[in-house]
Amino acid sequence: MSKLLSMPLVAILAIFLDIFALAQGSLIEHKVIANFDTVPIAASGLGHYDSLIWQGISVATSPNYLLDPHSPQNVAIVGPAQAQVVCPARISSKYVNSTIIQFALKSFYYGCVIPCPLSETTGVSSTSCTTPCNITVKGYDSLENLVAQHTVVYDVVKDITKCSTTNPKHLAMPQIVMNKDFQGLTDVTFQPESPLGEADQLTMVFDDIYYVTDTVIGTVPTY
Repeated sequence: MSKLLSMPLVAILAIFLDIFALAQGSLIEHKVIANFDTVPIAASGLGHYDSLIWQGISVATSPNYLLDPHSPQNVAIVGPAQAQVVCPARISSKYVNSTIIQFALKSFYYGCVIPCPLSETTGVSSTSCTTPCNITVKGYDSLENLVAQHTVVYDVVKDITKCSTTNPKHLAMPQIVMNKDFQGLTDVTFQPESPLGEADQLTMVFDDIYYVTDTVIGTVPTY
């Protein structure tokens, strides 16, 4: 009780609201693997998809990437920083009429690409080559507190042996399994960075994002 009384009023209120919400409805857990394969190509942004809002994240088809999707053929992408409308890119359960109380990020497949060198014959680059990158993933609770953080390192030299089974000239996407801190979230952000100074060309590519949502039937959270 003393610990509860020492907490900020807004935190105490949030706890009681969650308890009230759970008392008013049944908590439903829903496991989702977002693979983007049924989504039209959306250069302007993905928006609402599989129970969450995706901001600063677009959908692309993958044949022009020398990095194969985990589930062909669409992938989600976060483009170069200067081209992002929302930075950092994020997925969120906080939107009008959302019934998602919280979610847990479990895992995803990932990689980074930049335009390949220009063709000597055409003078343009029609494909994207893999490149090293660091992807900082942050998780926030309903009070916008940072509760989880992890930096994923995409090491092309290390992963060069992981060739695609469908195209030996392509690399397969590695998978990152998130730690247990990435639960009880309402927002997750993704910020790719280039250790080689290629930020103006860097595109993060990811696929088959696995997360678990908690929904309370009969209530609508207020964010």
